[in-house]
Amino acid sequence: MIVPAAALLTGDLAYVYVNKIDIRKSLEAFNECDTKTKIAVGGLAGLSAYISLYSVNSFFGTDPIGRTFALFRTFFVQERNRNIKVNDWIDTYNELHDDKVKGVEQRNSAYQTLVNAYYELATLVSIIL
Repeated sequence: MIVPAAALLTGDLAYVYVNKIDIRKSLEAFNECDTKTKIAVGGLAGLSAYISLYSVNSFFGTDPIGRTFALFRTFFVQERNRNIKVNDWIDTYNELHDDKVKGVEQRNSAYQTLVNAYYELATLVSIIL
């Protein structure tokens, strides 16, 4: 994945060099330049950021970026696999804690619902981690 990004970065640098595109030093000057310059500079910035992140990711060896993406993928899969609606559980839990919405008496009478909501949310996170 790094080789195509490096090739694109090299191509973008060559395009900037051959077309003598002036890379502006300030944001105000950059906003005033033409679309061709904005695209070329945006490509340089984006590819440079990607290569930097990839390098950091490779340097640490623990793959923090890949693990982060895996965590987010697991969030979406867990909700479907367990056939739960996380937003519904969050809303239920929050409503039971909001005395203006439900009140103390209703929270106390719906203690089992409160515990179940907490359990679903806590176990969802613990399964992911």
